[in-house]
Amino acid sequence: NKDELTNFIQGYTKYVYFGHEIVIENGKGHSMDGFLTEQEQKAIKKELKKLQGYVEENNKSFVKHSNNAISKLASIELLRTNMMTTNGGWLSSSQQKALESLSALTIAQSFSQLIDDEINQIKKMYNEKEKKFEKNWEDAQKAGNAVGKDITVSEVLEALDEGHVNESSMVGDPEQMISAKERQLSTIGSSVSNYILRVRSSINEIVDKDQVLASQIGGLL
Repeated sequence: NKDELTNFIQGYTKYVYFGHEIVIENGKGHSMDGFLTEQEQKAIKKELKKLQGYVEENNKSFVKHSNNAISKLASIELLRTNMMTTNGGWLSSSQQKALESLSALTIAQSFSQLIDDEINQIKKMYNEKEKKFEKNWEDAQKAGNAVGKDITVSEVLEALDEGHVNESSMVGDPEQMISAKERQLSTIGSSVSNYILRVRSSINEIVDKDQVLASQIGGLL
């Protein structure tokens, strides 16, 4: 908060700061040693953790769905063992196909749930950032108008654009990147959902012909 460069700039009445300003109340200047002690690093990490929320939520989702899938796969393997014990060490072709399909279904469902969670996180992030994108662009225009009060609005926008500060770079591009990621995940999600439907259909065809097998795997569907 004692940065001589910032204080110098703020001495001008035309000073406008746009974007998110973070001030570390440490009484230090602009040199690097003003950012390296425990106090400053703690403040910086606090801000960075806000950006890590998206990644952390996805990691939690991955652990949750992975654990659920592992647990279900273990149940399928136990069922396989019990079937082989009952059959004298072998499986019928129907049992083999049903168990393989159940394993594939479990993995696909886990992947599908993971994709759904990530899409929801992206939508949440988009909603949180959308207003900030617009605000940053508005602040940039205010800063340009304050500095160039004797020139026209179009001239201000042209000057900003020369410095790659424009609505496209500050609003459109970030929004397009987020939307593209969401569309990509939705496409993958649709493919996985179609695969799940095919696997379920395959399992149903098998168990429709074998009611004993249907009762054995019913709780795992």
